[in-house]
Amino acid sequence: MDQTFQHTKTLIENIFQFPIQLLNHEKEIQNFCDTNILLPIQKFFHPQTLSIFFKQLSPNTIYHIQDELCVHFFLCITPLGPLAAGPFCPRLFSKYDCIHLLKQLSLPSGRFQELLSYYSQFPVLSESFALRIITQFLSINGCISQNPLTETINATPSVLSFEELPFQLNHSQQIQKHYLTEKAFMDAIEKGNTTQALQYLRQQQRSFQSLKALGTTLENERIASAIVRTMVRIAALEAGLPPFIIHQLSRENTIATQKAKTVDAIFLAKEKMVTSFCHQIQTQKAGCMSPLVFNVIHYIKSQYSQNLTTAQLAREFHISPNHLTTIFHKQTGFTPLHYLNRIRTEQAAHLLTSTPLSIQAISTLVGIPDANYFTKVFKREYGITPSSYRKRFME
Repeated sequence: MDQTFQHTKTLIENIFQFPIQLLNHEKEIQNFCDTNILLPIQKFFHPQTLSIFFKQLSPNTIYHIQDELCVHFFLCITPLGPLAAGPFCPRLFSKYDCIHLLKQLSLPSGRFQELLSYYSQFPVLSESFALRIITQFLSINGCISQNPLTETINATPSVLSFEELPFQLNHSQQIQKHYLTEKAFMDAIEKGNTTQALQYLRQQQRSFQSLKALGTTLENERIASAIVRTMVRIAALEAGLPPFIIHQLSRENTIATQKAKTVDAIFLAKEKMVTSFCHQIQTQKAGCMSPLVFNVIHYIKSQYSQNLTTAQLAREFHISPNHLTTIFHKQTGFTPLHYLNRIRTEQAAHLLTSTPLSIQAISTLVGIPDANYFTKVFKREYGITPSSYRKRFME
């Protein structure tokens, strides 16, 4: 397997949780089937069937398989050997979806929980998006032409008795796997490892699909978001992140989740929250600042547009103004007000070059209503007036 193939394979698997694997040997085919099969009715997950099927595949064709349990995957022949991409599911499954399918298969509807656990293993991707992923992957690696043929094979469910179809997934094992993922997620948060935390978050999002039976999809994702938020708060507290920052970031996610109109918006809000927490933990570990100074910095960055003074900051954190100024300057090299003005002028500089707002409007937005005083503060930080700054960087 060449380096480009391995790198693009790893990238797709990390981002989309969409597995791609070569099946050159009987052991690899057996492992693929053992990993993904739930019921014997799923004929494409039988090694003998899959081996025979690979021998019949045409080159430059991607075969889209939809099996008896509505699980999807792609098969194709490449210069490196037979390749399988997936499985994936094109939609979320609720309790009622599973019950309906079980009835179609003449299976007891009371076993829906095993089916929900089974589906939670797979990424949720639309058919068209999954096809684009695998087509681009194959094209980049020179495994297929830019315009391959696509053939869809839709397996028809067979009707067998339940005794002939024992479930192969142990539900208690699935629960154990779920909790291990939660622990790994919290450990990644505590370390401030954004990449790992997001990876485990996406695994959890698939597991939370089983909550859909409690209500609408949107409402279930709000429940899932609250669960994630609690885990992140606990991990951040263990990492030593100050409670004030934990509260602020958690509150931002709560508001974003409540306002979200789609499941995707909730997913994005969760990922933003995880990224923000990891960033704050990394910053604290790297800066070696006291929790007090770290809290004050975060407060200034979030409230710079307000009418802040050293006395107000001191009252907020229950210390004297002199003590706040001393400890803040010792650890940052700035007084609290100097740091506040740096944050304000940074924001102003951004607005000057990215918006047509007037100097007065910008000075008000960053917390300095007096435009003349704002000009003095800005010139002290940047060496030129706001008007000159805008002119220089907009030319």
